[in-house]
Amino acid sequence: MNIVKVDIISDYICPWCYIGKKRFQNAMDNFKGQYHFEINYIPFQLNPDMPVEGQNRREYRSKKFGSWEKSQKLDDGVVLVGNLEGLLFNYGFLEIIPNTLNAHLLTNYASKFNKHQELSNEIFKSYFTDGKDIGSDAVLTKIAASVGLDTESETFKNYKSDENKKIVEATEHLNKLSGVNSVPLFLIDNIAVSGAQSTQVFEKFILENIK
Repeated sequence: MNIVKVDIISDYICPWCYIGKKRFQNAMDNFKGQYHFEINYIPFQLNPDMPVEGQNRREYRSKKFGSWEKSQKLDDGVVLVGNLEGLLFNYGFLEIIPNTLNAHLLTNYASKFNKHQELSNEIFKSYFTDGKDIGSDAVLTKIAASVGLDTESETFKNYKSDENKKIVEATEHLNKLSGVNSVPLFLIDNIAVSGAQSTQVFEKFILENIK
């Protein structure tokens, strides 16, 4: 079976990253038995200067888009697209735009136990569907436990270690030096596919480029 290495560069507060991830998952499912996909999640913080405690979402989005009404219209568009992909976006539940560094640190930690794909799905769902503050240690710990990570171990307590932080921050810095300035970005056998493309586009790309 051919091995296909895939780097997914994304951030957990990006709805199109969630949608793009689901569409790519659909494409992968359609190639079961033909390819084995090795997935690696690469961190990209859309708001690297976000306070550790996060920021009120209404205030942040109103300032960013000029008004809360415009922000809500953009959210409505995401909800409609998400529904088509089987994803539930409950923007009414979201009060905080979190700092996502810890979520990325936890994802890198989970990769050592091959739990990063499950964890990533649950972090996205916890934020966009359940309205949880994914910048919170308590929330992230519950998510980690839900995918089978041993949250009582000494190792887990170090997922925010300086060593792990250096790895994640260095990876993000390298991507920005390479010109990555928007997400999601999919590197499929080192060939870039930008944006939340449709499942059909991902399938066509794989058929035409992966041998």
